[in-house]
Amino acid sequence: PASIAYAKSEANRARLTIDYTCGDIRAVDYGGGFDLAMLIFGEFNVFKKTDAQHILRGMFEALNPGGFVLLEPHTYDAIEKQGKSPRSWHTESSGLFSPTPYFWLEEHFWQAVSHSATTRYFIVDATTVAVDRYAATTQAYSDEEYGQLLSDAGFSEIQRLPSLTGSEDYQQEGLFVLMAKKAQTA
Repeated sequence: PASIAYAKSEANRARLTIDYTCGDIRAVDYGGGFDLAMLIFGEFNVFKKTDAQHILRGMFEALNPGGFVLLEPHTYDAIEKQGKSPRSWHTESSGLFSPTPYFWLEEHFWQAVSHSATTRYFIVDATTVAVDRYAATTQAYSDEEYGQLLSDAGFSEIQRLPSLTGSEDYQQEGLFVLMAKKAQTA
Protein backbone atom coordinates (compact mmCIF):
# COMPACT_ATOMS: atom_id res chain seq x y z
CA PRO A 1 0.00 0.00 0.00
CA ALA A 2 2.80 2.49 0.76
CA SER A 3 4.39 1.91 -2.65
CA ILE A 4 1.05 2.34 -4.40
CA ALA A 5 0.35 5.55 -2.45
CA TYR A 6 3.75 6.91 -3.46
CA ALA A 7 3.23 5.95 -7.11
CA LYS A 8 -0.21 7.58 -7.16
CA SER A 9 1.23 10.74 -5.67
CA GLU A 10 3.97 10.86 -8.30
CA ALA A 11 1.50 10.17 -11.11
CA ASN A 12 -0.80 12.94 -9.89
CA ARG A 13 2.15 15.33 -9.65
CA ALA A 14 3.06 14.49 -13.26
CA ARG A 15 -0.62 14.70 -14.31
CA LEU A 16 -0.66 11.07 -15.47
CA THR A 17 -3.75 8.89 -15.43
CA ILE A 18 -2.67 5.48 -14.20
CA ASP A 19 -4.67 2.66 -12.61
CA TYR A 20 -2.94 0.79 -9.78
CA THR A 21 -3.75 -2.57 -8.22
CA CYS A 22 -2.49 -3.62 -4.82
CA GLY A 23 -2.09 -7.39 -4.57
CA ASP A 24 0.25 -10.32 -4.25
CA ILE A 25 2.14 -10.52 -7.56
CA ARG A 26 2.01 -14.31 -7.29
CA ALA A 27 -1.81 -14.36 -7.25
CA VAL A 28 -3.25 -11.10 -8.62
CA ASP A 29 -4.98 -11.03 -12.01
CA TYR A 30 -2.67 -9.05 -14.30
CA GLY A 31 -5.41 -8.35 -16.81
CA GLY A 32 -4.31 -7.90 -20.41
CA GLY A 33 -3.70 -5.56 -23.26
CA PHE A 34 -0.31 -4.27 -22.15
CA ASP A 35 2.72 -3.42 -24.28
CA LEU A 36 5.17 -3.56 -21.38
CA ALA A 37 5.37 -5.56 -18.16
CA MET A 38 8.25 -4.89 -15.80
CA LEU A 39 9.69 -5.97 -12.50
CA ILE A 40 12.58 -3.79 -11.36
CA PHE A 41 15.08 -3.20 -8.55
CA GLY A 42 15.93 -6.88 -8.08
CA GLU A 43 12.45 -7.87 -6.92
CA PHE A 44 12.43 -10.84 -9.32
CA ASN A 45 15.05 -12.55 -7.14
CA VAL A 46 12.96 -12.53 -3.97
CA PHE A 47 10.69 -15.23 -5.35
CA LYS A 48 11.42 -18.94 -5.32
CA LYS A 49 11.86 -20.41 -8.79
CA THR A 50 8.34 -21.85 -9.11
CA ASP A 51 6.84 -18.46 -8.21
CA ALA A 52 9.20 -16.67 -10.62
CA GLN A 53 8.08 -19.01 -13.40
CA HIS A 54 4.43 -18.33 -12.58
CA ILE A 55 5.00 -14.57 -12.54
CA LEU A 56 6.71 -14.66 -15.94
CA ARG A 57 3.87 -16.71 -17.45
CA GLY A 58 1.37 -14.20 -16.05
CA MET A 59 3.34 -11.31 -17.53
CA PHE A 60 3.47 -13.10 -20.88
CA GLU A 61 -0.30 -13.63 -20.88
CA ALA A 62 -0.95 -9.98 -19.96
CA LEU A 63 1.07 -8.65 -22.88
CA ASN A 64 -0.18 -7.84 -26.35
CA PRO A 65 1.57 -9.64 -29.21
CA GLY A 66 4.83 -7.76 -29.78
CA GLY A 67 4.85 -6.57 -26.15
CA PHE A 68 7.94 -6.58 -23.97
CA VAL A 69 8.92 -7.79 -20.54
CA LEU A 70 11.61 -5.83 -18.71
CA LEU A 71 13.34 -7.33 -15.69
CA GLU A 72 16.01 -5.68 -13.56
CA PRO A 73 17.36 -8.66 -11.63
CA HIS A 74 20.48 -9.12 -9.52
CA THR A 75 23.59 -10.72 -10.92
CA TYR A 76 24.54 -14.12 -9.53
CA ASP A 77 27.74 -12.63 -8.10
CA ALA A 78 25.85 -9.84 -6.28
CA ILE A 79 23.60 -12.33 -4.50
CA GLU A 80 26.50 -14.60 -3.59
CA LYS A 81 28.40 -11.57 -2.24
CA GLN A 82 25.37 -10.58 -0.16
CA GLY A 83 25.15 -14.08 1.30
CA LYS A 84 28.82 -14.02 2.26
CA SER A 85 28.73 -10.52 3.78
CA PRO A 86 29.80 -10.11 7.42
CA ARG A 87 27.37 -9.41 10.23
CA SER A 88 26.61 -5.76 10.77
CA TRP A 89 24.54 -3.37 12.85
CA HIS A 90 23.53 0.26 12.94
CA THR A 91 20.95 2.55 14.49
CA GLU A 92 18.03 4.38 12.91
CA SER A 93 15.93 7.23 14.28
CA SER A 94 13.06 5.85 12.14
CA GLY A 95 12.81 3.96 8.90
CA LEU A 96 11.89 0.76 7.15
CA PHE A 97 11.23 -1.29 10.27
CA SER A 98 9.78 1.29 12.67
CA PRO A 99 8.75 4.94 12.90
CA THR A 100 10.59 5.14 16.24
CA PRO A 101 14.34 4.70 17.02
CA TYR A 102 15.76 1.18 16.74
CA PHE A 103 18.91 -0.92 16.44
CA TRP A 104 19.25 -2.89 13.22
CA LEU A 105 21.34 -6.06 13.42
CA GLU A 106 21.74 -8.37 10.44
CA GLU A 107 23.53 -11.56 9.48
CA HIS A 108 23.91 -13.21 6.10
CA PHE A 109 24.15 -16.77 4.84
CA TRP A 110 25.03 -18.20 1.42
CA GLN A 111 23.43 -21.54 0.50
CA ALA A 112 25.64 -22.96 -2.26
CA VAL A 113 23.31 -25.89 -3.01
CA SER A 114 20.23 -23.72 -3.66
CA HIS A 115 22.21 -20.71 -4.98
CA SER A 116 20.47 -18.36 -2.57
CA ALA A 117 21.34 -15.82 0.09
CA THR A 118 19.40 -15.35 3.29
CA THR A 119 19.59 -12.25 5.45
CA ARG A 120 18.19 -12.30 8.97
CA TYR A 121 17.26 -9.00 10.59
CA PHE A 122 16.96 -8.41 14.32
CA ILE A 123 15.25 -5.10 15.02
CA VAL A 124 15.53 -3.91 18.61
CA ASP A 125 13.21 -1.11 19.73
CA ALA A 126 15.43 1.52 21.36
CA THR A 127 12.84 2.31 24.04
CA THR A 128 11.26 -1.04 24.96
CA VAL A 129 14.10 -3.34 23.84
CA ALA A 130 11.50 -5.58 22.18
CA VAL A 131 13.04 -7.63 19.39
CA ASP A 132 11.36 -8.28 16.05
CA ARG A 133 12.89 -10.83 13.71
CA TYR A 134 12.66 -10.84 9.92
CA ALA A 135 14.35 -12.81 7.16
CA ALA A 136 14.62 -12.51 3.41
CA THR A 137 15.96 -15.01 0.91
CA THR A 138 17.21 -13.96 -2.51
CA GLN A 139 17.53 -16.48 -5.37
CA ALA A 140 20.58 -16.28 -7.65
CA TYR A 141 20.46 -17.27 -11.32
CA SER A 142 23.15 -17.48 -13.97
CA ASP A 143 22.63 -15.61 -17.24
CA GLU A 144 21.74 -18.94 -18.86
CA GLU A 145 19.13 -19.68 -16.19
CA TYR A 146 17.54 -16.25 -16.64
CA GLY A 147 17.36 -16.91 -20.38
CA GLN A 148 15.79 -20.31 -19.83
CA LEU A 149 13.16 -18.89 -17.46
CA LEU A 150 12.17 -16.28 -20.05
CA SER A 151 12.16 -18.81 -22.92
CA ASP A 152 10.09 -21.30 -20.90
CA ALA A 153 7.51 -18.54 -20.29
CA GLY A 154 7.24 -18.00 -24.07
CA PHE A 155 9.50 -14.97 -24.54
CA SER A 156 12.04 -14.60 -27.33
CA GLU A 157 14.55 -12.02 -28.57
CA ILE A 158 16.13 -11.84 -25.11
CA GLN A 159 18.55 -8.95 -24.64
CA ARG A 160 20.88 -8.20 -21.73
CA LEU A 161 21.62 -4.55 -20.94
CA PRO A 162 23.92 -3.15 -18.24
CA SER A 163 21.17 -0.98 -16.67
CA LEU A 164 17.83 0.73 -17.21
CA THR A 165 19.66 3.60 -18.90
CA GLY A 166 21.45 1.23 -21.27
CA SER A 167 24.95 2.03 -19.97
CA GLU A 168 26.85 1.10 -16.80
CA ASP A 169 25.20 2.53 -13.68
CA TYR A 170 27.47 2.25 -10.65
CA GLN A 171 24.69 3.46 -8.35
CA GLN A 172 22.82 0.24 -9.17
CA GLU A 173 25.75 -2.12 -8.78
CA GLY A 174 24.74 -5.77 -8.95
CA LEU A 175 21.65 -5.12 -11.06
CA PHE A 176 21.25 -5.40 -14.83
CA VAL A 177 18.36 -5.49 -17.31
CA LEU A 178 16.78 -8.27 -19.33
CA MET A 179 14.36 -7.39 -22.12
CA ALA A 180 12.39 -10.00 -24.02
CA LYS A 181 9.54 -9.97 -26.48
CA LYS A 182 6.23 -11.74 -26.86
CA ALA A 183 6.17 -12.76 -30.51
CA GLN A 184 3.68 -11.20 -32.90
CA THR A 185 0.93 -13.64 -33.80
CA ALA A 186 0.51 -14.55 -37.44
